[in-house]
Amino acid sequence: MTPKGFWSSSLVMFIAMRSADAVNAFAGIWLVPKYISPDELGAVLPLSSFAGMLALPFGIFATVVMKQLASLARTGSYGEIKSLLRGTFAAAGCVFVLAIASTKLLFPAFLERLRIEAGSLSFLIVVAAFSSALAPVFSNSLLGLKRFGALAFYSFISAPARVIAMLLLMPLRAISGYFAGQAVPGAIMAAGAIFALRREMRTPPKPFWTRTRLCAIAPFAAAAAVFLSLQSFQSLLETTAVRQCMLPADSAAYYMVTRFSEIASYAGLTLSTVIFPFAASAPGAETLRTVRRAMMLSLAIGCALAAFFALAGKPILAILPGGELYQSYTPSLVALTIVATLSVTSLCGANALVAMDSFLFLFPWAALHTIYFACVWSISRWGSWTMPRFIAATAIFAAVKLLAISPFLRTLSRSRSGE
Repeated sequence: MTPKGFWSSSLVMFIAMRSADAVNAFAGIWLVPKYISPDELGAVLPLSSFAGMLALPFGIFATVVMKQLASLARTGSYGEIKSLLRGTFAAAGCVFVLAIASTKLLFPAFLERLRIEAGSLSFLIVVAAFSSALAPVFSNSLLGLKRFGALAFYSFISAPARVIAMLLLMPLRAISGYFAGQAVPGAIMAAGAIFALRREMRTPPKPFWTRTRLCAIAPFAAAAAVFLSLQSFQSLLETTAVRQCMLPADSAAYYMVTRFSEIASYAGLTLSTVIFPFAASAPGAETLRTVRRAMMLSLAIGCALAAFFALAGKPILAILPGGELYQSYTPSLVALTIVATLSVTSLCGANALVAMDSFLFLFPWAALHTIYFACVWSISRWGSWTMPRFIAATAIFAAVKLLAISPFLRTLSRSRSGE
């Protein structure tokens, strides 16, 4: 038996999130290349990853909050939920201060490596990072309480609002306008979640932030910190290596083809998002069987999309702004689609393990990431990257990660088969 409501909730989230992605695709595939020159286009992804790194501390906190909300909602502890939400929302100001301090220290040198002039980017990156930090707190609050309808609605309307902001601001300053638009979805999600959670916020509070509770949360918080830090740093390191070590034409092409290859992750990301609260609230063998089915579905969809791009990738790339520059990268599109498929499938399994308080997989994962980071950094510093070499490295790493996590899922499934 499948955990109650999993597939129907996944379908609702998939429709909403992928409809929003269709709107975002317009921005990423046509709007961004229209206003940002090929020389600067390759800087968009590393700058986005930098903003994500600024938001990392609060992203970790948001994951812990989602786990606790799922557990509290299962027992109907709404007074404790209110105390948890109030403390969570109050902590947002701390992240803003941290983001400002980090930007002042790190941003100038980072921009120099990316060959980008600062201008108003520093402030806008902080705003985008703060918005990115806020969004998971509110969206994870809705996820933890399984308010999938509200989350789907606000995810959907945030996409056109973001595009409208970009249309208004990018003609004035392309990259700055892009990051100003990035701040819009977080603001919408914050306002929407506060409205959707008004019943919980009216409940008389009961103590949550006790010493006993904090000690119980600490192991999960530490595991979430390792898990999310590895993902965030991988994104920053890879996109920076592409921008710093490849020719501007190659880094621009990488941006364009990944707008399509990331479609392979859409199903897996939706399933991974929905599985977390279900796994946290019902960490049994049935949930693990659902996780395996979700991973197989993610692999099947990604492989089918890679086959489609192998046949139709060249004419698709040809219709883009400056498409004649990108048609020769069709093999890269196919390969990166497979990489995205492997990565999101392993993420789906890892999310479920974290939600179920099964953290042993983090030891081999951390070791694999450390070796990979060292290789990418060494080649970036003393060697050079070509597109095929870089894709081969990411593909091998994605495949090894998926192979590394599979035994932990099987072992956990056997240990809980009697539940």
